[in-house]
Amino acid sequence: MGKKEDILNRIYPAKIILFGEYTVLVGSDVLAAPVHTFYGKWSRGSQEYADVMDAFLDYLTIHGFEFLNLQKLCDWIAQGYAFVSDIPSGCGLGSSGALTAAVYELCSADEVVVPGVLQKRLALMESFFHGTSSGLDPLVSLLNKAIHKRPDGQVMFIETTVLTKGCEYLRLYDSQLPRKSKDLVPIFFNLVKTHKEILELLISTTGRIIKSLTAGRSIGEDFKRISARQLEMMKPMIPDSVSILWEQGLRTGDFALKLCGSGGGGYFLCYTESGMNSLNGYDLIPINFHNS
Repeated sequence: MGKKEDILNRIYPAKIILFGEYTVLVGSDVLAAPVHTFYGKWSRGSQEYADVMDAFLDYLTIHGFEFLNLQKLCDWIAQGYAFVSDIPSGCGLGSSGALTAAVYELCSADEVVVPGVLQKRLALMESFFHGTSSGLDPLVSLLNKAIHKRPDGQVMFIETTVLTKGCEYLRLYDSQLPRKSKDLVPIFFNLVKTHKEILELLISTTGRIIKSLTAGRSIGEDFKRISARQLEMMKPMIPDSVSILWEQGLRTGDFALKLCGSGGGGYFLCYTESGMNSLNGYDLIPINFHNS
């Protein structure tokens, strides 16, 4: 843990999966990035997450993770500090990952910096919120770095300056619908059995678009390919009202939508070169990869 002042000045950004949602479960590349449009931080006086924090502390205490000194968190709470966040919950933006990262940095009992070790530790902690966790969300928030995980398991860090240039036409679209993702992973594995050809195309296109993005090349055409293939294969992950917009974008060419996380509601990723500022009456939210 750093000095008290360092912790208080620290922010823990939201995270989005730019490319590779679901297909990462069957061996594709995946690219996740910190988004400073939303973030959490330690502050004094707020009780916003008090009940969640109490339950999280109980979970961590019961499991007795040796890499944590939970007395630090108890002292912190006793002094009136709490975690506050404007990251929308249940929308695929990593709200629980940011909280997990903040607690880990406060309570870490050693100076381990190896990404693989950090990810495993964070996965154990974040499992409180989801039952199971890959640890990727809190790792992105903790390190404040974009992470490209390759099919061979190799983890590579991507400079956010590269993302800013390559993602200039990307926006977040809030469907204003509650996210229902509980049963979507089993549905995906069932879809895999009947959509093998589309899945292979999605996997290859995902690898190619990440390569193009990190090399500074245009991603527009591959984004539209992913959009079309997700619409064809992953209908259960796309609410009906969003599906109508999705088809409209592909038909007109003015914009394209894709999943941003597991889907089912919440936020979706929009690509548009037409200068659109809103979609279906709701603002398109610029993606800020930097702390500014």
